[in-house]
Amino acid sequence: GRFYSDAGETTFVPDKTWTDLDALDWLALSREDGIGMMYPALWLIPRGITDRTGPWNEAVSTAPGEDAEYFTRAVLAARRVLFCPGARTYYRSGIGGASSRKHFRSQAMVIDLCQRNTLAVENSPRMRKGFAKAWQHLAHSCYPYDRGVALKALRRAEALDPVEIRPGGGPVFHVLSAVVGWKLARRLQVWSGRP
Repeated sequence: GRFYSDAGETTFVPDKTWTDLDALDWLALSREDGIGMMYPALWLIPRGITDRTGPWNEAVSTAPGEDAEYFTRAVLAARRVLFCPGARTYYRSGIGGASSRKHFRSQAMVIDLCQRNTLAVENSPRMRKGFAKAWQHLAHSCYPYDRGVALKALRRAEALDPVEIRPGGGPVFHVLSAVVGWKLARRLQVWSGRP
């Protein structure tokens, strides 16, 4: 469950992964919206699976989402993901994200590795659509800070699946985005001092 300032405000909203699932079904459902949540507190992993997963990838050890790369490999090494309905973990959101080129390029590397590992096992429409959405989320978050990564991410998304998602924002952003397009709306949003 997510919280922003006080863990007491956490709400636990069940999603499609809150059940026992085959490993590939879990990966597909967790990335259905393109985001996927795979941080370390979610998992208790048997030693045999960690042995098959291999070591933490040092090349992405400072990347945001580095845990997604490792746990994608861990889920791929498993047959099933078992859900424990009584377990709870609290995730603090809204701390503020980095907006440096290094940050965005690291995120792109993580998505690329997760995609390569997953599609090597199941190259299906459901997996390609989830990764297309992941690339679009990256493009939305890094534009206009790093236009190169944003445009590359959009090309990667388009090559995987024609699905198109819109960036989040308030009512003014949505109206402006509909009139002038999301990229110009994002530039205006950043220019106005709203990251």
